[in-house]
Amino acid sequence: MGRSSQVSKTKLAKQQDRARTEALVNETKREKAVEEAKRLEDLINRYGPSKSRFNLLNAVTWMSMLCEQYKVLDRIDDMCTMSRRLIKVVKNHLHEVPELKNPDKNITAKDKDIAYRIGLHFRNAHFNLAPYSFHHYLICMEWNYSAENKFYENRYCVMGEWAEELSKLEFGEYEILGLSAPPRSGKTGIGTLFLTWLMGRHPDKSMTFNTHTSKMARKEFQDVITLITDPRREWSTIFPGLTITQSAEDLWIDISPKDYPNNYKTLYCSSIDTQKAGFQEASWLIYCDDLIGGIEEAMNPARLDNAWDKYTTDILQRKAGNVKVLHIATRWSVRDPLTRVESMNENNPKAKFICVPGLNEYGE
Repeated sequence: MGRSSQVSKTKLAKQQDRARTEALVNETKREKAVEEAKRLEDLINRYGPSKSRFNLLNAVTWMSMLCEQYKVLDRIDDMCTMSRRLIKVVKNHLHEVPELKNPDKNITAKDKDIAYRIGLHFRNAHFNLAPYSFHHYLICMEWNYSAENKFYENRYCVMGEWAEELSKLEFGEYEILGLSAPPRSGKTGIGTLFLTWLMGRHPDKSMTFNTHTSKMARKEFQDVITLITDPRREWSTIFPGLTITQSAEDLWIDISPKDYPNNYKTLYCSSIDTQKAGFQEASWLIYCDDLIGGIEEAMNPARLDNAWDKYTTDILQRKAGNVKVLHIATRWSVRDPLTRVESMNENNPKAKFICVPGLNEYGE
């Protein structure tokens, strides 16, 4: 018994020594980061874009290095501000990049290297912002795709507003957000990307995706898995150090490690008719996507009433605390769930509803 007690004390002493050593190392690293950040801030102020001795490569290199020091110091707001500034500087001074200024001219290897390094800093600034900005996340998730295959950027004139409103839901400006748009408008696509962003931001929270059929729930499950595991998407670059587990049978996806371990998964996908009691919980978001499958269902009053009952007595019962609610759908009836939710929240300042018409002002 005495020997065991002595071994335990020795192990505890070693653990305490390691903790003290790590604390000293971290403190030293922070002190160096503070000094380096001040040096870089001074360089940017002296030779920045507004100065006569401005050099684009030097400026963005210093800005990128400063962003890394802000990360060490956990100055996330400053890191985001500097990343946005870097992006703006590059966009405003693209004409100074030799490879872009004279595309028909023979470019030297040095000029190509300069263009590559500026492009790398430009990319890194977007990836710095991606965990904190849904807009930049969407850009990064298709960074490796050709221009004609970009989902978000090619639809930015419409989806830019959607992304902004979804961000407001995430950051607490809204408690309820509804988006209705015609079929094939990309509304579910951006909703799925929004889910993957939240899963990386809040792995220790739980969310539910609800739709009209089990077939559509399975499709959503597969789409989410593809987005977060496809190397071209670089989800793991945006959210490093996370592990993904899944159940294709029960249609759940779990992200770890969790700051606050719990017994529920990060995402559950299910149809409106799936039994959820005792199996699902939503501690961050309830997402309902097309609870009514089409015009035939919308013409059936019993189906509309049943969908509403399932929404109010089953789906919403999965809420654990102050949970955000997202509805994305095509409106087929004035009695569908989304329209009823909007009517109930007519005077709610924390609710927002976007309705995209099927026809433009010319009836097209």
